[in-house]
Amino acid sequence: MNWQEALAAFARFLRSERGFSEHTQRAYLSDLRQLAEHAGGSPSRASADDVRAFLASQHRSRSPATL
Repeated sequence: MNWQEALAAFARFLRSERGFSEHTQRAYLSDLRQLAEHAGGSPSRASADDVRAFLASQHRSRSPATL
């Protein structure tokens, strides 16, 4: 499964299993794309340090309600 297929499968899961709104799905998928960019373009290359750094950047730039 490639990255685009994994994102599509995750979107289906969010919609069918979790019942999330389109807005929430878009936000979750956007966060995953941003993490992939932060990790050099591939989520499979994301280390624990990459994830920590990404989350720290989100905490600095987003309101608590958005997090």
